Amino acid sequence: LVLEGVRARQLQDALLMDKHMMESEIQQANASLNFFDMKAARIENQLRFCLDQAQRLAEDRSQNSANLENTQKRLSDVRKSSVQVRGSLEESQSKVYKSRLTLMELQIELVKER
Repeated sequence: LVLEGVRARQLQDALLMDKHMMESEIQQANASLNFFDMKAARIENQLRFCLDQAQRLAEDRSQNSANLENTQKRLSDVRKSSVQVRGSLEESQSKVYKSRLTLMELQIELVKER
């Protein structure tokens, strides 16, 4: 009977030790779970931030494309105007040259008449 009591106590001690080890493992598992939950939350926040940034970049790209189209259209218009102005300038320079020739001829005639 004493021997059974000792064995029962040893078994009870072993079971108690197993219980403490399992409780410790459960605490460690809970701590790991909390850690991974925090990591998952941080990754979700980073993902939201990246998605927001990607959306802003897409909007910026769209706006920049529209601005580029407008700028190219204005550049085309300015080039056309530039060609017209160059044509007018050449025409005006030609008229000035002819007028100078005429003026010189008239001055020569004036000098001859004097």
